[in-house]
Formats: sequence, C-alpha cells, structure tokens
Amino acid sequence: PVSQVVQHRIIMASRCAAWPPWRVTLILAAAAAVPHVNAHAVMPAAVGPLELRLPPRPRTTTPRDLFAVGDVHGDVRALKRALATARVTGEDGRWAAGDAVMVQTGDILDRHDDDLDAFLFLRRLRRQARAVGGEVVWLTGNHEYLNLAGEFTYVTPGAYAPFDRLLRPWRQRTAEWAAEHVPDAPTHQASRLAALAPGGVVARAMAAPVALTYAGTLLVHGGVRASHVEHLARWNTEVMAWMRGEGPLPALALGRSDAPIWTRVYSQPGDGTTPPLHTCAELEAVLDATRCERMVVGHTPQETGCNCACGGRVWRIDTGMSELYGGTAEVLHISGETGEVRTCRADATGHWSVDPGKRDVLDSMSHS
Repeated sequence: PVSQVVQHRIIMASRCAAWPPWRVTLILAAAAAVPHVNAHAVMPAAVGPLELRLPPRPRTTTPRDLFAVGDVHGDVRALKRALATARVTGEDGRWAAGDAVMVQTGDILDRHDDDLDAFLFLRRLRRQARAVGGEVVWLTGNHEYLNLAGEFTYVTPGAYAPFDRLLRPWRQRTAEWAAEHVPDAPTHQASRLAALAPGGVVARAMAAPVALTYAGTLLVHGGVRASHVEHLARWNTEVMAWMRGEGPLPALALGRSDAPIWTRVYSQPGDGTTPPLHTCAELEAVLDATRCERMVVGHTPQETGCNCACGGRVWRIDTGMSELYGGTAEVLHISGETGEVRTCRADATGHWSVDPGKRDVLDSMSHS
C-alpha cells in the first residue's frame, strides 16, 4: 500500500503540473509496486548519522538557508565563480553567507589540474563559515572513491605536481611508502597515491558521508534508492572510517553500479527530461522514509543547468561547470525562511541572476 504521505505528495504534484487524472492513477499504481520502505525501521535510529545537526540559532527556530553546488571536477575557478554568483562568497572569495549551510555533492576531484586546490579552497571556506556560525560540507562522490582506490584514469597530467609540493617535506617517507605499497606505480604518481590512500593526509581530511539530510532536503552524489535507505546511516559511518584508514572498504556503499555514488536513475540522460513513472514513485518512497521534501543529486551533467523533476521532488545540480564540460556556474538555493527553491547562475559577463521559474519538466511528460 502507498502511504498517505506519498499519496498526498503525488496528488499535490499533480495539481502543480496540471496532470490529467489518468496520469495520477498511473503514478499511484507505480508507487504501490515499489518495494515498501518502513520509515519506522529507519527512523529515528538513522537520523543521527544522516541529519546535519548544527548549533541552535539564537532567537529563532527557522532553518538556515541551504546552498548546494554540484560536481566541481577540479575547476576551482568555476567553483569560485559559482559561489560568488550565489553570494555565498564575497568579492574577496571569502565566506559571506553568514550562518547558512553550503553542501557540495561530491566529485571535487579529477578531470582538471587544480583538483587539489579545489579541495583546499573548500577546506578554507569551511573554517571561515564555522567562524561565523555557518557550515560547509562536501559529500563523497564516485571520483573520490576512485582516487582513494588508486584508480587515476581521470587524473590530468598536471594534477600530480600539486601533491608533490604538498608532500615535499616528507619526500623520503613518501618514496618509501610507495616502494612498499605500490611498487609498480609510476614514480610521478607516488605523492598523489600516498596522500589519497585511505588514511593518507588528504584522504583523512576529505572523509565525508555519502548522503545527509538537512531541513527536509536529502543530498547525495548519485541518488538514494529504496533499497539503500535502511543502510545509509551505517554506510556513512563505514565510508568515513575507510577514508580515514580505520576500516575496510564498504563495497556495497561504494563499489556497486547502483550505489549512492554511482546510480544515475534520477538524473539521466541529462537533457532535462523526467524519469519514468516508476522511478518517481520510488523517489516518493525514499522521501517518505527519510522524512524529506526533496532530493538533490549531482553526478550527471545537465545540458539545461540545474533542473527538477518528479513534481519538484528531485533537483539535478551537476551543471558541468568544469571547463572540460563547458557548463554554467550555478548554485541551488533553498530559503530557510520560506522553503523557496531557486537557482543562481552567472551570465557571460559574470553577473548573476535568479531563475525561480526553472520548475518541473513534468508538464512536458509524454508517458502514455
């Protein structure tokens, strides 16, 4: 049976999108076919490791503003442009969003020479945000997993030297580590391998969950499937322990094609079209179980920039901002006071604009 909450969300979405009755009936039927997710079995036991908990704000219970930015892929200049666009940072590149929360949804690394600089910038930004009551969080994406696993297929030639400079004071120790642990690896990869191996200096600093919730928003790199929900809290703990060198590789959380860091079920093919009805129904079940209003995902570059689907229940925010893709510098902003969702993007001159009209693509659904 479909829960009353899921039924209500589907019906409300149908009114916003002006669906005909037959389409509502189809979606309700598809929702009933989704494997049941018992919210009580997941919550509240899972709420601690999943929910981003922050100190209470003085004199108000209103949630903080939430900013979300998608895949960076090493392009620190594009990242800075995106954050300045949304007024998360000021003209000097420093945190300017007060006590707001900013979440980067994974894939900081690869495809650009500056990927270490991109991560170090986020680290500095987090310190600045925390100093004024804000927070910066990044999630683990599939490219973080690949790098920690020693898979450098997507590393650009110029992305090794920054790690050499970072570990220069420990050059001899790095060479000894590489000789012992990766004797067949090319010499120029030694510093990156050592820094990003589980327990390495960068890997420990980069340790992050695969998913989290804040103020009714579920954020994840690829997506949360119905079969994931009851495992998410444990996976967060296991993934972070592995990255810190304190536990084994959690293969189910990271290594499977439908894992939260790999699935594209909510974001493919990247042209702004909506997922199939059964996928939207599964999304409703996940949101019902995690007590969230929406899911925010990256992973698949979107030709049209940030966009939403399934009645506004999923936002796809990988805009391909890295110069490899040539996409727009764009940030999702969710108002803590009103709950309004809007996108902020920079135009060709670097000026920013807000697009509150980029709503759902369900109006153009052609399912029959």
